[in-house]
Amino acid sequence: MPDDTINAFMKEYIPILTALIGALAGWLISRYQLRRQESREKKKLILQKLEELYEALSGFVEGLATIIHRTARANLEALASKFIPKHLLPSKPAIEGKIVSEDRIRVLVGFYAPELSDDWNKIEAASGDFCEMMFRSTAQGLLATGEDDRDGEQSVEGGLPVFAQLDQLENVYRMCEEMKKRVVEISEKYR
Repeated sequence: MPDDTINAFMKEYIPILTALIGALAGWLISRYQLRRQESREKKKLILQKLEELYEALSGFVEGLATIIHRTARANLEALASKFIPKHLLPSKPAIEGKIVSEDRIRVLVGFYAPELSDDWNKIEAASGDFCEMMFRSTAQGLLATGEDDRDGEQSVEGGLPVFAQLDQLENVYRMCEEMKKRVVEISEKYR
């Protein structure tokens, strides 16, 4: 008789236990897949933002170079217009170059690569020095030191020599290149 009770119990509750175990297994599998999918999406987002940071750093240096180009061109055009009649001057080609906002880079570093904060702070300081030098430049200073003779280098009115400006731009460029290498290293962790 006890065997009949056990058999009856098993016939009645085994399907219920099987269904519960199946439901639990299904829930566990779906949770695992959901977490795995969330992890993949997070990695993908971080990689996208690191790529944006890399591109923004490239654009930042290009923007600084564009400032030099525009300033030099404006100064040369102003000088040329004193000697050449306007109708003989060539038309101005558009100087392309998107200037990347420092704020955009700061946000990308802050949210997605905080380990690069010190690097970015150094670049910001160096680029600020560069911009200050550029603003202190004048057309006369650019033309007076326009020859590549560093021995006879003259100071720009009220500021540093033109070649010091170019050296500072080169410094910012090198710092950005180093930071871009670190961005690539960080992105390797998310692949």
